[in-house]
Amino acid sequence: MKTRVSAKQMMIALSCFLFSAPAFAARYEVAAKTCDLQSAGTDSEVLFEIMGERGNSLHHLGYTPNRNDFARDQVDSYEVSTPDLGALRWLRVTMPGTDGWCMQWVRLRNLDTGRSWFWRYNSWIDTNSEYPATVLCKVGEAKCR
Repeated sequence: MKTRVSAKQMMIALSCFLFSAPAFAARYEVAAKTCDLQSAGTDSEVLFEIMGERGNSLHHLGYTPNRNDFARDQVDSYEVSTPDLGALRWLRVTMPGTDGWCMQWVRLRNLDTGRSWFWRYNSWIDTNSEYPATVLCKVGEAKCR
């Protein structure tokens, strides 16, 4: 005996599949090292925006309870989840506050695939000086600009 599946049953099955898919398609680790200079650390949050061919994902990092984030000569790591961004293009790092930060380097690692990207910067990110408030780290380049 053959069983036929109606178009309505197929649509219901497809809808169940689509709406049961995970909300986030990728997990990343964002790690950044603060320079070993006087006043290099910051008490401000730092914005990390991961940009890909299918969209962007903005993350406000640095307000971790019981932790001194972005302190002098310290590496801070954060796990973030994003929608599927497709092939990565850029990582944008922004200081929205007035307490500047000296970033030595930043690394982005896809926790699902193991692929990682590493950029050096070795300079200040600041809204109240001659330094930029935002730097861009392009996939395929070794330094942020």
